[in-house]
Amino acid sequence: MRYEALSFDLDGTLIDYSVSSARALEAIGGHRSDLPVWYEVSAGVEAALDRGLIPVAAFERDRIRRFHRVRFGRPPSEAELRGLVAARRDAVLDAVRVFPDAARLLASAAALGVECVAVSNSYAALREEILDRLDLARSFSHVAFCGDGAHRKPDRRAFAAALGVLGRPAESVLHIGDEVDADVVGARNAGLAGVHVRRSGGVCAPHGVCVPSLDLALERQGRGFTARFGTDAAAPA
Repeated sequence: MRYEALSFDLDGTLIDYSVSSARALEAIGGHRSDLPVWYEVSAGVEAALDRGLIPVAAFERDRIRRFHRVRFGRPPSEAELRGLVAARRDAVLDAVRVFPDAARLLASAAALGVECVAVSNSYAALREEILDRLDLARSFSHVAFCGDGAHRKPDRRAFAAALGVLGRPAESVLHIGDEVDADVVGARNAGLAGVHVRRSGGVCAPHGVCVPSLDLALERQGRGFTARFGTDAAAPA
């Protein structure tokens, strides 16, 4: 099928935290083996953030505080907490990366003049600095941070702002993401074609195309383009 624009998820699709997560945890006194504890604590704080129980500005402080309480039996002092927040931020920015295949795909899209947008369930305050560090923002005509709005993926309305900027019908836009519900189901809800990039294995999404990486071949066709997914891509029957 011919498409006219690309839409991307950010975390886990374009942005690789596999190294930065462990280094950031070490920066606040943890160890790589503590990552399951950190993820569990983070999930609890993220749930509180999503329900509006804490402000975005308190997110990092709260999850570091809770991690220290669980891991070391006491929360850090206010002075310690300020230092830990800064240390974690620096560690993330030093080690976060763009997946190499994502960089190649974005470069290919730019060379062909394919317009790209990003639709993320995160918050601008938590991601804009990372986008700047990775020089990713310039790849997109619009970045939608759904955490700051009323609707998050898989709600079809999460894609509305990006589609408005593109000025193209939803069916002409290809959305790529690593989460089945948020990205593939969300894209389908909004009328976009969906591609599930399955970096860590697991089950393919029941709809759309499933690929192990973003090594897609884009080819210009008139005003649009086609995407070739390779021999290892899977499309459900």
